[in-house]
Amino acid sequence: MQKKYIIFLSLLILIIAGCTSGKNNKVPDVGFIGGTEGLVPKLEIISSQPNEVLDNDVEPFQIALSLQNKGEHTVAANEVITTLAGIDLNAFQIIEKDGVSKNLDQLEKLRKEGGNLIPASETAIVYEASYKYDEPTDKVQDLAVNFCYKYRTTATADACLKKEVTRPSTESLCKIDDQKVVGNSGAPVSVFLLTERPAGKNQLTFTIQVKNNGKGDVYAQDFLSKGKCIEDQPMKNKLNVKVEFPDGNPVIKCGKLNDKNEGTISMIQNTASLSCTVDTSTLQDSAFTKSLQVHLDYVYKDDVSTKLTIRSTA
Repeated sequence: MQKKYIIFLSLLILIIAGCTSGKNNKVPDVGFIGGTEGLVPKLEIISSQPNEVLDNDVEPFQIALSLQNKGEHTVAANEVITTLAGIDLNAFQIIEKDGVSKNLDQLEKLRKEGGNLIPASETAIVYEASYKYDEPTDKVQDLAVNFCYKYRTTATADACLKKEVTRPSTESLCKIDDQKVVGNSGAPVSVFLLTERPAGKNQLTFTIQVKNNGKGDVYAQDFLSKGKCIEDQPMKNKLNVKVEFPDGNPVIKCGKLNDKNEGTISMIQNTASLSCTVDTSTLQDSAFTKSLQVHLDYVYKDDVSTKLTIRSTA
């Protein structure tokens, strides 16, 4: 009898835990694959021995950076810039000026077909190299590649709208004073919190919280015009944001954006916030839901590194 009671109690705990988990981890049905990745790197030294080359210009080799697009934004040709770091470009006889190169192929966004996830689009950026100096003994060299790429995150949530937002109603099927469930396209930057609050008889306030989920840094969307993937403090931690309803109605005004619905905001410690207001005086009396969209445009800067052993032939 005691054994049956223990089994019943265990099953009851599992059922309660499952129900609780479902309530706390709501996933909006927005069709996104999701995730917190953009371009995922793999750095290889292609030579006769893994991560080893000979000195004295004896062994030509390749520095190959493979990039897989595991997010939901297509990266066009020339929208990735790579820059070699940590090595003497002259010693390795790198012909690319300042160790800079670009992608030649378009990297398609992650997608599904027939319910199945299609393999991630991939490209490789390759540097030809040969270590020209005659070293007296073996040495270990740190080698890194910075890579910067243009990316976009799209986030959606259901806003609850009506003309008089402070007027209570028992018939309403949505809540105005509420934290919204947000869906994000797969990307390293996301909207992690979106709240809606009444701000007057005919006015709503939306507060949007943005987070950098990756190990890289966010840069202004025109950062690639610099022509190099290196740190640039004036353009760092800036991203373009646009908040809109699909048909532009009702009008959205954001204080940080000079009462417009699009502009540049700054990130502090990998997060940013934005508050926007909506005039509801021209809307219908009964409450209804409407898709609120947030578009984030930026350049993401990341890096990958390895150790390379240079074998002395002396």
